[in-house]
Amino acid sequence: MPRRAALMVGSALKSSGASAVAGAVTRKFLAPLCLAALLFYPALANNFEGGLDALHKGYFKEAARDFSEAVKEGHSSATIFLGLMSWHGLGIPRDPEQAVRYFSFAADRGDPVGQYYLGTLYQDDFGLKHLTRAAQAGYAPAQVDLGQRYHTGFGVEQDFEAAALWYDKAAKAGEPRAYDRLAVMHYYGQWYPQNVKIAAYNSIIALRLYRSKKFQEVQMKNLRTFAKSLTASDLSLIEFSAAEMANELLRNKRSSIEEMIMTRAYLGSDFEYLITKEPVLVGEMDATDLFNFLERGMAYFITGRCEEARAAFEKADERGEGQGRARVYLNKMQECEEPRAPQGA
Repeated sequence: MPRRAALMVGSALKSSGASAVAGAVTRKFLAPLCLAALLFYPALANNFEGGLDALHKGYFKEAARDFSEAVKEGHSSATIFLGLMSWHGLGIPRDPEQAVRYFSFAADRGDPVGQYYLGTLYQDDFGLKHLTRAAQAGYAPAQVDLGQRYHTGFGVEQDFEAAALWYDKAAKAGEPRAYDRLAVMHYYGQWYPQNVKIAAYNSIIALRLYRSKKFQEVQMKNLRTFAKSLTASDLSLIEFSAAEMANELLRNKRSSIEEMIMTRAYLGSDFEYLITKEPVLVGEMDATDLFNFLERGMAYFITGRCEEARAAFEKADERGEGQGRARVYLNKMQECEEPRAPQGA
């Protein structure tokens, strides 16, 4: 291997309190990243699309052949999937060095997913450079991982504001791991003022965006910790506000997800992912039926969604809900605190 054999297979970033850190380059680690790569690319015609179809069906040799032809047609993004297949020996011989060459081919042509994989595999300055480029290009998984580096001080000077900046960008794109990390920062008061309610809010959003069993177990453990400082009433309001936000994020993603093929792919015994035409909205709530405007305003108020809180309280006051309580909250709106935004967010 060349000098860049700083390739650190199986090493992991340091832990950050309430959450396990994603960083180990293992089969289970690459599985959701492959899914993220699929969602990042629009459906392309001819051999690339044929490769995706074959990959989904488990026809790995055919997928490798189609992706190889797609590269000849100019689809550099096909090398991402060839890299993943080389890494795991799916349809072609297992060859990590060849996988890195495939990722490098895509990265050198400005592909942010290729840059992301190099940034993940190389945990030195070379990797940091590519991870930063992928994050700057708007690739949400890279933004989370770059934020994690600043959060923990892994390979860079620890900088909570920089971590918050990248987490915030990824969260706006609906990346569940970003909400998990933001929950940690709000709980421990890292750059953000310590706020258990906002921590719980972010953790519930993460829980609803990503249905991985292990990920959900972490969120439930975190929520049990947060709940020790919250009343049942507060938890109910936070749950409503977070569920509403998560559902909005999922709906915004549907336009691109609908272009993907609805199927299940098995890439080895523990390398499984599912792409659905529409995300499953776990426990979606009908706000009209379950919460009146006063209660919605209270939910927005305690989770820092101040403009929405004011609008809900004004509507509640207009409708006479709560025997004047809406007017009391409107007079207290100066106490509503939106989470401060990191510089550049």
